Amino acid sequence: MDKLEQKTILVTGEDAEIVSQYHILTEDIKRRDDEKNLTLINPIVEYKTEEERAIFQRYREVVEKHRQANGLVLQPQLIPMLTQPVWQRPAYPVYQRPFFYECKHDKPTDLEMARILLHRRHLRVRNGSVYLYNGKFYRKLTDDQLKTLILEVLREELEVDGSSRQLASVAAAIVAEPTIEISEERIPKGGLCLKNCVMDIDSMACGNHSPEYFFTIQLQVDYQGPQPTPVMDQFIQQITGGDPILGQRIWEMIGYCLVPQDNSAKRIVLFQGLGNTGKSVLGSLLASFYEENAVGSVDAFRIGDRFSLSALATKALNISMDLPNSALNDQSVGVLKQISGNDLVQVEEKYKTPYAARIGCKMIFGTNHQLRTSSFDAAFLRRILLIPFNYPVPRHAQDPDLVEKLKREKAGILFRAMYAYHQLRINNYAFAGDDRYDLLNTVQAGEQVIDQDALIEQFIERHVVSMPGGFIPTETLHVQFLSENPNGLTNRQQFSSHFKLIAAKMGLAAISDKQRYNGKPVNGYRDIDLM
Repeated sequence: MDKLEQKTILVTGEDAEIVSQYHILTEDIKRRDDEKNLTLINPIVEYKTEEERAIFQRYREVVEKHRQANGLVLQPQLIPMLTQPVWQRPAYPVYQRPFFYECKHDKPTDLEMARILLHRRHLRVRNGSVYLYNGKFYRKLTDDQLKTLILEVLREELEVDGSSRQLASVAAAIVAEPTIEISEERIPKGGLCLKNCVMDIDSMACGNHSPEYFFTIQLQVDYQGPQPTPVMDQFIQQITGGDPILGQRIWEMIGYCLVPQDNSAKRIVLFQGLGNTGKSVLGSLLASFYEENAVGSVDAFRIGDRFSLSALATKALNISMDLPNSALNDQSVGVLKQISGNDLVQVEEKYKTPYAARIGCKMIFGTNHQLRTSSFDAAFLRRILLIPFNYPVPRHAQDPDLVEKLKREKAGILFRAMYAYHQLRINNYAFAGDDRYDLLNTVQAGEQVIDQDALIEQFIERHVVSMPGGFIPTETLHVQFLSENPNGLTNRQQFSSHFKLIAAKMGLAAISDKQRYNGKPVNGYRDIDLM
């Protein structure tokens, strides 16, 4: 590598700890500036404590040490590597591969062949399914794939007898092997499997892949430490209208959705709001962090169907962005509560024996409408993690390549999202803005939704005044209304009809009109103004 190019260097031991502390500090300073609604220019400008100043000084010394040791002109990028992630506890029960086994007979038994297979390949069993380690994580095998693996690895041993029945017998012996069974407590809770390493979430550092870690899902991103994310920052600014609390809520939601083994928040994500506001873009970005076979697309109305849970059993995310304007039935609501609550559910697969399992799939739905249920269910509404989308992007300003641009920043997005997720856990899974975006008191059963007329009347009382000769576009009124009432009418035409009637009842002469506004003809109301 040219000495004038920035080099990436993996560091271990004390150097890794110092680099991890510095990375976390920079994210902490970013968060503090975001809360002030400032743009971070220099992450080392303001320190709150001498300890923060000392962390930065030690980091500079480590960077300089590695620059000189490698004869570099530019400062290298340091990636912390932990020799043992903190979530791998020394007392953690880890399966030991059996010693090399040689058959003592000319004709090996089925159990002997299963033992030989376990020596030659890393296999685990979870909920009756067999998983094969592929060098980075464990991938679930179908029954046919398991038989193919047995034939591939044990061909010579199988040819001694030559009977095809041995394939099924060896497969049954593998499934029944108690030493490779993975229980719930043996799943690593504090780590992520990435393309180039496993990441420890608490320290924000990484370690080597290992068959000792039972990861079944790999995020499609490399660990690169903190990276700039200008496109993502602008996107968050656009979809939140610059609201730092909503921005933090979105970062925490992203972080939570990128940790597939954690369902402690017990939430169902709902992107709700107008069209062309970024719901599908954010959904596509989240899906891009996973392999295609790790993302489901079961809509909320099919969740209660007979085989629907089998389609979600091995998924990390379920994303459905077209929730219609219909009431969810009680069965779908009940199953969604079970999934989000990490409860045991009965899973049916075609031609297989039903089994009980906890489905760790995060549920993400998007809609342009109000959420409605057949029966009022307070427990369900408490589970909803509402992300409002109230700021449409005009067609001429939409970027068709936005998703691809965001994907190029996935390494930086991952690091910042994991920092936000770390903060979420510190706050006992209370998301930023939970007090502002609460569906419990705004959604009622069936066709009855919130009292929209009361919301609009309160909005007019607070913000609309008579102004002869004045003019306000309907879009301006609607956006202002939704910024204060995330669960208000999202359909602009309906809002306009209600607004006109209520304003007239209140004695406000709001006259429908079409005028040029900022150089373009728009619909609105004259003789009023916003205060």
